[in-house]
Amino acid sequence: MEKKNIKALSVVLLIALVLLGCAGSQKSVDVFKPNEELALKHFLEGSVLDQKGDYAKAILEYQDALHYKQDAAIYFALAKDYSLLGKHELAIQMCQEAISRSPQTRIYRETMA
Repeated sequence: MEKKNIKALSVVLLIALVLLGCAGSQKSVDVFKPNEELALKHFLEGSVLDQKGDYAKAILEYQDALHYKQDAAIYFALAKDYSLLGKHELAIQMCQEAISRSPQTRIYRETMA
């Protein structure tokens, strides 16, 4: 009898763990949902910091924006700031990403050149 109870309890616990695991994974997916409003907020904050000449803080805002939306304009803004800070390899990577996301935008290619 005890063996049956232990097996039944094990099965119930296994099912509970699977269900909890599925519920937990859904919550983590929601954290990374695209959110254009938050992306725009961080992008605008980065632009303001660019105008003040605080390129390092602007980069941090742009990186936050990328968490919510991977947009070519954000990558391009990062490329310009990295270049201004002398981080040319990172600038090239960001510019390449902008070009790959929006190949028709001429200024991205001109800046890369």
